[in-house]
Order: sequence, then structure tokens, then C-alpha cells
Amino acid sequence: MKRVALLTMFFLGVFSYAVVADTSFDKTHEDMCLLENLPGMKLQRTVELVRKACKEVAQTRFRMSRNKEAYYSCLLDHLAGVENAEVAETILDICKRQYLP
Repeated sequence: MKRVALLTMFFLGVFSYAVVADTSFDKTHEDMCLLENLPGMKLQRTVELVRKACKEVAQTRFRMSRNKEAYYSCLLDHLAGVENAEVAETILDICKRQYLP
């Protein structure tokens, strides 16, 4: 009985560590994405889109469909330096049209 309890505690500890480590990696990945893509953003809308893209890519990177991954890459590739809200929305529409069904 004692052995079963010890094994249970061991596996719960390993699982808990894996969840915490994965969450930490997600946050690091998200932070690096933000540091790479936010400098130079002038519009609040582009900042919002980049934050969402970085968060989604970091949190679902192993479960994300290729189309969704391509969509977020499209946003991150083309929103840098955009200074006009209409242009930002046009880029958003094009990326959606190209990569999301």
C-alpha cells in the first residue's frame, strides 16, 4: 500500500513539473515573439493583432493546424511598420482569406 502511494506521488510530481515547465516555455516563446515583432508598431490595432498571434502560436504550437500557423505567420510578417488602420485591416482580411477556411 505504501509503495502504491509513493508511486502515485511520484507520477503526480512528474506530471505537475511537466505542466509548469511547459507553461514556462510557452511564456518564454510568447515573450520572444513579442520582443521580435512589437518594436516599431505604431497602431494599437497592430499591437493587439501581434499580441494575439504571439500568444496563440506559443500556447498551441504543437496542436495548431498548418493553415492557422500560416495565418499567424502572415500577420507577423506583414504588420510590421504599418502606419494606417485601414492597411492593417486589409492585411488581416488578406491573411484570413489566404489561410483560414
